[in-house]
Amino acid sequence: MKLRLLIGCLLCASITTGCGTANKTVAYASEGGCALDSDINSGGGTDDSRCLQSAINRLISSGGGTLVIDRVALVSNANVTGSQTTALQTGSNVTIDATGGGVFLADHSNCPILGNAISGNPAATFETGMKVVGGVWNGNSANQDKHENADRNREWVFGFWFGGFDGLTLEGVTIRNSKTFSLVLSNGNNFVIRDTTSTWDDALAVNTHQGNNRDGIHMYGTLSNGSIYNYSSNGDDDVLAFNTNEGVLDYANNPSRWMIDRMPWSGGEISNVYVDGVIFNGSSNGVRWIGYPTPMGVAALDNITLRNIGGTIVETPMQNSGITSAGPITIDGWQVKGPYNSINVPKSTNLVLSNILPGVVVTVGP
Repeated sequence: MKLRLLIGCLLCASITTGCGTANKTVAYASEGGCALDSDINSGGGTDDSRCLQSAINRLISSGGGTLVIDRVALVSNANVTGSQTTALQTGSNVTIDATGGGVFLADHSNCPILGNAISGNPAATFETGMKVVGGVWNGNSANQDKHENADRNREWVFGFWFGGFDGLTLEGVTIRNSKTFSLVLSNGNNFVIRDTTSTWDDALAVNTHQGNNRDGIHMYGTLSNGSIYNYSSNGDDDVLAFNTNEGVLDYANNPSRWMIDRMPWSGGEISNVYVDGVIFNGSSNGVRWIGYPTPMGVAALDNITLRNIGGTIVETPMQNSGITSAGPITIDGWQVKGPYNSINVPKSTNLVLSNILPGVVVTVGP
């Protein structure tokens, strides 16, 4: 792929912390043979999956850099073989910048649009320094099966899925029309989600919960040290799901529980997550806490802060399923409106509730 190398003091200063640091590679997809002739609303055009993945692979092998997707690309499951589980798979020290373009998932691809080399092994070496900036990423949900490869024994088709990471940033990203969960974060540390939106074009028609499972941000433990700023979702399920586990018994696959074959973990603690500025944009459910008993006990929640939560909800504003105790939980600024005026919060060692909309009933416990 033809690479535009930004060399010299003036350009160096714009992409690094100073001219004394190593220059970073910036690759423009439009200059590397990618057609980028799709439409973000209707798809079509040339399948750029292999062209874009080749560019990403080169950046990974050279130690990192930025891939600029500067028009709209069509991607598919062309790369989903062996260990690759998503249409595009990024890696350590790679930034994907789609600010001037976007990505459309081709019909019947039945895979997530973007992720990393998914790992559920708690002892695995994490990928680091991954970043996604800007763009509309259209999952084309109407033309995907709910399960990967249309196989009922495989995972659901998410929008983005990152698992096994230490350092992940999403900024200014719109994940549109994912088949099920918009963004899955699992088995990771140190993430920042900022100015990001999960949206479905047909949300008004389906947001009396019909089993579409359109979560916004779905967090699976073990997960720690994360921040979410200025996020909104109009999906028909949880906007924020804190799932320490979902009843999987041990660190081995248990497909009989949730029909999943690449999540070899039972879950674990979700800790040190700070949320500030979330809008429930007519979603069915708001916040869900989940922690079911296993032989290892119930995985914990610890040090969770929710600030400035607003918007409207169609069904359940907040519900707790199985979390019997947690570390500090702070909810400061709950201004959510809808037909139900109660929120169910896990029992916590230090539960701080402030600026709650008048009339909201708070219950504590499972």
